[in-house]
Amino acid sequence: MDMLNKFTGGSSSKPATTTTTQSGNKPDIGDKVFGGILKKTGHDSQVSESNREKITDGVRGFYEKTTGKKVNPKISN
Repeated sequence: MDMLNKFTGGSSSKPATTTTTQSGNKPDIGDKVFGGILKKTGHDSQVSESNREKITDGVRGFYEKTTGKKVNPKISN
């Protein structure tokens, strides 16, 4: 977790805030990592929340289709 916080610019001493996506679901780890990547690269304001969800869902679907394995619900819902 410290590695993820270091990558996304967070701190392990700060409590994590829980936000919801536009669809009303809590963002999963995949959404948070993708958001952190966008923020670090400066593209955070260019991608809407609904497009982020579509992209992460597409990546999850691609992974499941190519490997034949389901993604753990803790990582992606």
